[in-house]
Order: sequence, then structure tokens, then C-alpha cells
Amino acid sequence: MTVISSSGGVRIRVSGARGPRGLASGPLGAGSVDAETISDSGPEQELIREKIGAGPINFSHDDIADEGSIVDKLKREVHVEDAPWLANSVIVLDKAAKVQEAIDFVSALGGGTVKYGHSGDSYTFADGINLRRNVTLQGPTGRADPGNPFAGRAGFYEALAVVPKLILGSGASITHEGAGCLQSCYILREGTPTDGTADPDDFEGTAILTGTTDAVAIRDCSILGFEFAALSTGTARIIWADVLIDCLNGPRQETSYDKNTYSSVHCYGVLQGDVGPTSALTLRSGAGFYLGGEFNGGPTLFNCFEYGFNVGFHVACPGSYKFVACWSDGPHNAGTERPLDPNSVGIYCVSASPAHIVAEPQFVGITVSAKGTGAVLGGDIYGATLIFGAHIYLCNVCINCSAENVVFMGALRSYFDGGIIFNSPDAAYSAKVPFSIFYNPQVSSTFEINCGFGEPILTGTSRADGNMRLVNVVPFRTTRDDAGLVIVPDHRETFEVGQITASFTGSISGTTLTVTATSGGRIAVGSVIAGSGVTVGTKVIGKLTGKGLTGTYIVDTSQTAASQAMTGTLGTVGAIGDFYPRIPGKIIEPVFPASGYSLTGSNFRLGSAFAPGVDGSIRLRCSADGSQYRELSRGPF
Repeated sequence: MTVISSSGGVRIRVSGARGPRGLASGPLGAGSVDAETISDSGPEQELIREKIGAGPINFSHDDIADEGSIVDKLKREVHVEDAPWLANSVIVLDKAAKVQEAIDFVSALGGGTVKYGHSGDSYTFADGINLRRNVTLQGPTGRADPGNPFAGRAGFYEALAVVPKLILGSGASITHEGAGCLQSCYILREGTPTDGTADPDDFEGTAILTGTTDAVAIRDCSILGFEFAALSTGTARIIWADVLIDCLNGPRQETSYDKNTYSSVHCYGVLQGDVGPTSALTLRSGAGFYLGGEFNGGPTLFNCFEYGFNVGFHVACPGSYKFVACWSDGPHNAGTERPLDPNSVGIYCVSASPAHIVAEPQFVGITVSAKGTGAVLGGDIYGATLIFGAHIYLCNVCINCSAENVVFMGALRSYFDGGIIFNSPDAAYSAKVPFSIFYNPQVSSTFEINCGFGEPILTGTSRADGNMRLVNVVPFRTTRDDAGLVIVPDHRETFEVGQITASFTGSISGTTLTVTATSGGRIAVGSVIAGSGVTVGTKVIGKLTGKGLTGTYIVDTSQTAASQAMTGTLGTVGAIGDFYPRIPGKIIEPVFPASGYSLTGSNFRLGSAFAPGVDGSIRLRCSADGSQYRELSRGPF
């Protein structure tokens, strides 16, 4: 080993070598170089002198023979097992306290790295660890991730039994002060079995806590046996990379006004034994990843994975989110092949408070499988939700959407109940599902898209193994003009519908038509008025107080006609055009639930102008077999 003396001039002697896992393996020769003298002045030198006391500081640095300041070397790294913190030949009862002491010492020098574990020891912390600012706490190896949730467990348990661990007692946590890193640490709750017999019901506590700080890094760690892997509140510049988690909840981020990154963070059950993909032991009751609080500036999750959590990725507050190449998965029922947890959700974008989410989430190259619902997009999302290159399969429902302005492009396969459900016309009308493939061999499914009485844009979208089945589809939006005529807006194709007739009680004096009661339809500019003593061809050319119902209108021919039953017929109308892409061969037929409708012809196609009935409502037969109806309006338009 290297010894730095506390007397006068300092001589650095290098000896020893590194064995497997960085453990000392015996002397292989010696060499020496000169280094600076520890002076009597300066706070850092005094701190070192105080720590050295009458004894040496033993170093285990690979590069300790390099020229440089002793202070620099101490900042670079301090090994907990080296004197004066621990000496391999001395029994130290409170080893955990020595870890905290080494962290505090390096922090006082301005920061650096504290290493542990090259002696093979684990440390139990009843009161947790305070990881000071600018300090990295580093274990001896990278994480031992079995990689496959259902294979390689024996080797994982063997490694877990012997690897140096940071063991946190009940209620204890690691408090991360920022500008530092937890590197290559195995962090376990005290009492967590490491032989595959763990019970998730026993998981408790929070492994890592971060508050209002920044530059928090967790790299190459395994976090096992807690209720929460981490809770970050007000933390900026969080970096998680290459972390394995088996807890009831993965990282929980509450409010951050900065960009945070989660890369290759994998949350799944590894502690419950070598069980298969149909076992309930793989289920976890919480969220794999939770992003909530008041606001989150711009978290990015790349190549993150969760298995068996009730919610895979939960977005619960305003922010701008990016999920790239992430995967949400779960166990399935061995008999039905349905998701084992029917209430599970892969992607859950729903506000946790009444405040709207201004989320604009982006999901690129994601995969969701074996969840009750692949993705739930709440109506409180503002802005566009973009899902590109997604693959969602073996879910009861792939997407349940209340949000507006959703763009989905990907593949939906093997959905047991349905592909996409839109929960409102606005959600469907504003949605775009272009160039997507539906493939569904599941005979239990009854539809590809439930349009929620609207219709999304489906350009280039088809089903690979059959016909696209759309239910509750109404392929246009309606508005009304000042006369109350219901109009289908937009621009592409025009069709003609038959005459539309209003029935009412009215009288004419000069060029003023006065309507005192209506029994069906609406009066519009262009309506031809008929009645006893009414000049043939009299036409409404303007409105005074009337807007389709009772009130006064201007007619083109001056005359006198007593109050009586009259009709107003709007001649053949050129429709404005269809607002959304037509479904080939789809015909929408009018259904008259009340008297007062007068629409000639057996049907009318997309893009029609029509008037509502006496009760102010229109119903349309929307499905090919006529079983689905949509009441477009209740009361006057």
C-alpha cells in the first residue's frame, strides 16, 4: 500500500497490486516518488494533518505514484477501508459511521470520491447517509443485472450475497445533496432476502431523497426492497443511468424546473425467485416512473423499462416530456393470455390535481405489452400528444384517449377488447392516426377504433388481417348558420340532399313574415313559403328577428296573408363537403326519432346540410349494420 507520513518532508511509497474487483492481492514490487511537504498553513493541509494525527493515511489509488498534490489525491478518492477510517488489521465496531466520516472529510476538502467495498465488507446504516455536495460515493463494481426477468437468477443471487452493499435500516435513506454521484452501489433495505425469497409486501421506506438542489447523479446502481426507489422534490438536473430497481415504486420526481434524464433505468421484480411471466409475484403495486408535482421542465427517458407495475410511466403534471425507446410490460394469464393485472396501464398521462396538464408528451419508438390499457391519455392534456413508431400489443385496450390533438403512428396488435377508444367527439375529430397498422387475431375484440361519435383522420391506416371496424363514428362536425341551418363545414367533396321543410304558424304583411310558432324544421334564407293565399314562389330573402324559429323574416314578394299553417321549403342544397376522410363505402342514413323532419331521398352521404327535427335533435345511423346511433344535439343547435 501507499503510506503518506505526517512528518516534515513526505515520501510516497507505492506497493501492492490490484486483484479481482479491485481487492489488494499482495506486493508486486516497490517504487517511490517525491511529493510536496504538508505545510503548517492552509485550511486543507490543517484538515489533513488533523485527520492523520499520529498515524498514516493509507492509499489504494492505482495512480498514487503520479506527481501531484496530496490534497488533490485525497480529493480524487478516499477508500473507506484505508486508515485512518478503517484498517484491515483493526476491528472497527461502527463501520457505517466511518463511511459518513470519510464523506464529511472529502466534502470539507471541497469534494471528491469516497470508495468502499474493496475489502468485501457491507455497511448497515441505521440513520441513513448524508451524501454531501460535490462528493461521489462509489462501490467496487457495476450492477449485477440479470438482464432477463426470468433467467439468470441463480448467478444474480450469488453475486448479491457477496457484493459489498449499503444496507439502510427502517426509515433510513440516502440524502443526496447534489453535484455528486452514487456510483456502482448496491442499496438494499435491511432485512431484504437476497436468495429469491423476498415478499414485495415487506418492501418499505425510501432509498434516495433529494430536495431543492441540482446535478444529482445515480449511475450503475441496484436499488432493492424499498417502497420508493427515490423521491426527488424540486431537484434540477437529475441524471439516472444504468440502474436496476426492484421496489414497489421506481423513481418519483416531484416538481423540477430543469431538464432531467433517465437512461437505461430498468424496474422489475428480481427478488421473488426464478418465476415465469404468468406469476403474480412479478406484480408491483405502484408506478415504475412517476413525474408529478407542480411542474416538470423537460424530462427525457431513454431505453427505460418496467415490468409488472400497476402504472408503467405516469405523467401527472404540466411539463414537456420525451420518452424514447421505452418499454412497459407485464405478466399475463396463462389460460386467457390476457394481462394478469386488468387495471394496469403502461402510459398514464392524467393529471393528479385539477390543474390542466400542458404536457405535450412525445413517445418515440415505445413498446407497451400485457397491460390492461396500453396508454391512457387524459382530457386535461393541452397541446399535442405525439406517439411515433409505437408498438402496443397483448393489451385489453391499446389506447384510451380523452385528450385532443393526439397524433399516433405505429402498430397495434392482439388487442382483446379494442384498439383505440376515443371518449368524446372532440378527441376523435382532432386526432390523427395516419399510416398505422392494426393486426388482431383475437376473436374477442369487437372493434379497431371506437370513434366516440367523431372520426379521426385515418390516412394510410389499415388492418393487416381483416377489415377495419369502426364504431360510434360520425364523420363530420356540424355548425349552424344564422338561420339555424345545420351545416357540415369544409371543402373537399360536395353532395346534394333533398328538400328541407319547416312547418310553422305565420302571417305575411307586406314583405314581413311573422312566425309565431314552429312544429318542425327551421326557416332559412332561401326557404320558399307556401300557405293559403300566399303568392306562389314567395321566398325568404332576409332575417329580422327570426333565426330559424319564431320571429320575423323578409320575403321577396309584398302581400297579405292571414295567420295560418305554413311551410318553408329549402330547395335542393349543395352540401359544403366532408370535413374528415371518408370511409370507403360508408353511407350515413338519417333516422327520424320525432315528427317534423322533412328530408327527401333514401340517404345522404358525408358532407350534408340538413335541419333538425321538432325536438331540435338529429340522429344518424353510423354503423354498417345500423346498430350504432349518435344523437348530434339535444335542443336547438
